[in-house]
This record gives sequence, structure tokens and C-alpha cells, in this order.
Amino acid sequence: MPHIEEILKIDGFLEGNVFSMGTDPSVPGKSLIISQYQVTDQSALDNYITHHAPAMRADGVAKFGNKFSATRRVYTHAGISLKRKD
Repeated sequence: MPHIEEILKIDGFLEGNVFSMGTDPSVPGKSLIISQYQVTDQSALDNYITHHAPAMRADGVAKFGNKFSATRRVYTHAGISLKRKD
């Protein structure tokens, strides 16, 4: 995806993933997509929000018009990672 490739060029961005949540039952044909990014630290996120996000959002609106919306949720790793051992 070109959008993720562009995001990953920004200093501090380490990884990008796209997830599909299927379709929105209240709006026929509307797909629900989540893009998830991992950044090195809060300053990398702050840099993105201040210097890059407005143009990226405007690009999405220009390409998709009212068929596009975006929200942001920020999660901080709680320091716990577990993996199966088998």
C-alpha cells in the first residue's frame, strides 16, 4: 500500500500493518479497515502528528472524498509480551 510505504519513510516509524474488520452492517458496501503503526517513541508520533498527519489526511480526503474517514487511537506497550512455547 502506497500510504503505508510513505508513512514508513518518516523517522521513527518501524512497522505498518493493515487489518480488515469486514463491512459495516449499517452502511452497505462500506469496508472497515484499520492501519496500525509502531513507532520508536512519543517524539516520533508527535513529529508525525505535527508535520505529516494534516497532509496525509488531506490526501485521503482528496482521493476518497466523503467515502473516507479516519480516527486515531494511541496505545502504549505495557511491557508484557508472551509467546507460545510449543
